[in-house]
Amino acid sequence: MAMAGGGTVASADMSSFVSAIKDAVSSVGGGNGDIVIPVYLGGTMLDEVIVNAQQRANLRSGGR
Repeated sequence: MAMAGGGTVASADMSSFVSAIKDAVSSVGGGNGDIVIPVYLGGTMLDEVIVNAQQRANLRSGGR
């Protein structure tokens, strides 16, 4: 995966990042509230990703 600035992200780094997000989402439980995940790069917040209950259910089921 290419990134702005000419850098690349190794697939192992990306899979560990996705795994960390899945762990965080699965540990929340069955709540119906939204989860706000801040996205940082080098100490600078780039964006906030909001995950709702339906998206969490899709992550847990593998998109099925």
